[in-house]
Amino acid sequence: MPGTEASDNRPNAVFEELYDRIRSGALRAGSRLPSERQLADEFGVSRSQIQMAIVQLSSAGLIDQVPNCRPVVRDRNSLQRPRSTNRRNQVALWIHPNVEDLGASTILKSIRAALGSAGFSAIIGCPDSPDEESEESFLRTLARSTSVAGAIVWTNGGNIGEAYNDLISSNIPVVFVDREPTEEIRADVVSTDNRRAAITAVNHLVKLGHKNILAVLNNERVSSVNDRYQGYLQALSDADLQLRCGPFTLPSGVNSAASEAADQLVKQLIATQDRPSAIFAINDQIAMHLYDAVLENGYSVPKDFSIVGFDWFLRWVPSGGHITTVCQHFEEIGRIAVDRLLERIGRPEPFVPRHVLVDAPLVIKGSTGAYLA
Repeated sequence: MPGTEASDNRPNAVFEELYDRIRSGALRAGSRLPSERQLADEFGVSRSQIQMAIVQLSSAGLIDQVPNCRPVVRDRNSLQRPRSTNRRNQVALWIHPNVEDLGASTILKSIRAALGSAGFSAIIGCPDSPDEESEESFLRTLARSTSVAGAIVWTNGGNIGEAYNDLISSNIPVVFVDREPTEEIRADVVSTDNRRAAITAVNHLVKLGHKNILAVLNNERVSSVNDRYQGYLQALSDADLQLRCGPFTLPSGVNSAASEAADQLVKQLIATQDRPSAIFAINDQIAMHLYDAVLENGYSVPKDFSIVGFDWFLRWVPSGGHITTVCQHFEEIGRIAVDRLLERIGRPEPFVPRHVLVDAPLVIKGSTGAYLA
């Protein structure tokens, strides 16, 4: 596991070995490096450690990084002479939870397109597990880079403010996406207006006549989750409604553990005398698990339970999906993050950090309906 590895030393050991192979010709000019998974298996380290070593190889001018392809070994002759420019032309991207997450992959695609238009290439890192040690190691590697101009980060939210401040002190500006850092860091943030969007979602349920509305959260202790929950509470307060139960917490993810947890919660709610008629789910994964659990227990959506999600992960389904949900504009978040970063690159003068909030409208589908007494 990444949390048990000697994170400060292993990327350097991988870098040194790959450096020797390139200089000796064992890795030939024009050939591609083995995949991250192959290298991780060979060296007995995590993929995040391999990603850090690749950052070092790129900074040393030993490889060229090509979008959507494995890095290419540079011509050995070019390694003998100084690089033609000292311009920092790379932007590092740290994506949590991983690049296969639909929201993360959409933001990533938008960021890479905007960076390419501006003449920058992307270095991508992501954790093998939700730990803060791999994120901190990635940041420490960037601080030593001579080619990285800035960083865009979807953080895990750990207490690693010192690593971020060291990065910024190295004249490498940072922009956070999706959630705010947990510590005081002078950096811009670009995110959905989570609080306002949650208020809109809960108001929709209130207008349908629901008075007992349950919030179901995930186990992430990050600003985006907190803002959505605060929006839920604000909407209840504005409607003079009481918090009658909850909130409950379920694991996120598309797996059997999340499905079983949702099933147990629905069984608990069915057995409750003061049963909620509507559920505000903190994200679409949880909303879909709850939707399935309600049906599997012989109840109906929206007749017995109205359910609202957050994300609109089913937007690419021809019907747009069956869950009423908040639509996060992931592409817009990525584009604005690049705009903010490009404004900061090469401008070390003091600036006032900004938190840019992106509107997120409600998409009404079949999972919400009028309250039936």
